[in-house]
Amino acid sequence: MAKVESKRGLRHLVEINRVADAVMAARGDLYIEIDYPHQIAEVMRHIRQVCGDRSVAASRMLGSLLRHPMPSCPDIMDVQFLKEMGYTRFLIGDDLCFKKEVLMQAIRLFRAVFS
Repeated sequence: MAKVESKRGLRHLVEINRVADAVMAARGDLYIEIDYPHQIAEVMRHIRQVCGDRSVAASRMLGSLLRHPMPSCPDIMDVQFLKEMGYTRFLIGDDLCFKKEVLMQAIRLFRAVFS
């Protein structure tokens, strides 16, 4: 899996997609690296359009589950928004994977949004 996390990665996205099995859109890194952070949604759409089913959305998702068993409204909306962009593959951060119940709650949320 190739990780796109910078403007350089975005410039080479077509070539990266050609050789990679999957392309991770590292949202947090991209948010910091792009010139206009408010364009992160546009960047995520671009990666999805170029990479199609090879695209994987990643970066600090569902953080509210670390504090409460019910995900926050913004966390649910985040997953829904990525789904509407066409993302179907996600990388759940290791912070959620340290506790089995938190991971299971995250998986249940993905299943609910995608069912």
